[in-house]
Amino acid sequence: MGTSSEDLNPKVSGSFVSEDGPVFYTDFDVSKAIENDSFANGLGPASPDDIELFEEKVGSGPGTIVTLKGRDRLTYKSIDTYVDRLKREFGRIYRHFLKSNLRIMINGEAVKPIDPLYWDHPDTEQVMDKTITYAPYKGASAEHIRIKIAKLPDFGAGMNRELKINQANQGIYISRNMREIAKGLTLNMWTKHNSYNRIRAELEVSGRLDEQLGVNFMKRDIKIEQGLEQKLQSVMASVIETAHDQLIRRESKTKAKELKHEGSEKLIESKSRVLIKPEQVTKSEPNEPKIAYPHTTLRTKFDHEGLRSEGPIYSVEVLADHMKVIYNADHPFFKRFLLDNSDNQSLVEAVDALMTCLAAVEVSYPQGSSQRQMFDTFKAMLNNNVRVLLG
Repeated sequence: MGTSSEDLNPKVSGSFVSEDGPVFYTDFDVSKAIENDSFANGLGPASPDDIELFEEKVGSGPGTIVTLKGRDRLTYKSIDTYVDRLKREFGRIYRHFLKSNLRIMINGEAVKPIDPLYWDHPDTEQVMDKTITYAPYKGASAEHIRIKIAKLPDFGAGMNRELKINQANQGIYISRNMREIAKGLTLNMWTKHNSYNRIRAELEVSGRLDEQLGVNFMKRDIKIEQGLEQKLQSVMASVIETAHDQLIRRESKTKAKELKHEGSEKLIESKSRVLIKPEQVTKSEPNEPKIAYPHTTLRTKFDHEGLRSEGPIYSVEVLADHMKVIYNADHPFFKRFLLDNSDNQSLVEAVDALMTCLAAVEVSYPQGSSQRQMFDTFKAMLNNNVRVLLG
């Protein structure tokens, strides 16, 4: 029952039968099982009413009926809402059994398997599918652990919210003997952040690693021992980080294509006559290089390219008829101020205006001049501190 039973704190009854065998019945209180740290409970023959219910719902052959009787902590206003939640939880927790032809019905409705990795989806990138071995202690037989890492498809903002592709559900899922016992773990490989939402992994293990996983009788709330955690980190951490970096770059490229600078360019050109522009100098001061700004306006164009995360926030080029400001697409400034706000045109124009002003000051000072050296020092400090604060 896992999460669902603890949420309800119910009394549970169950009737079941093996192949061609008699119908048995049990009745217990989950809260007492938790208190006693054991699911052990009495078992006896089913009553005629229970047998009739079993035959109605299951028919002949093996099967189990579970009835939730208590509702101490049930806060749902509609039982249908809770049934939907149960179907999602059971579909995910027992997905491997459901894919192996196990049938689960809740209030007469079939439960469908839900794979948090979307492993078989055509747009999922299967980053890793590898089986490793781990000996729990010296001299012990090595146990197999299957590791799967996936980059989920981007279903769009609305559908991602509907499918709960979010911080709470990002991370590592653990299935023990085909049943999920943990979800959304990081195992100290990264700090949860929205940029990891589409990274998910699964560990498939056997019950022989229960001690190393820290599994209790509820088969949840695990605490992995250090040796096993370090083994998993050595195999998975760099792969997850690489997959994360690839997602970031890909999402940045997609969002960058959607950035619109035309409004900024028109605004700057329309006000160019009243802006303070780099001074045009025809004669150089002694020992000072000539200023290379040939224009009487501050006409500006914007672009972006990868200049490495440790590179400058922007670079500037003076071309034949305009000044070109090039954003560093690898710098966190670009992502936090522009990409994350690509639908906020007012903010994009404000950032473009600020960068235009900085670029105009930069090209005002000749290369090699004392003023330019001071500005380069200021720019390097700005680049570094913004990267540290926003990275």
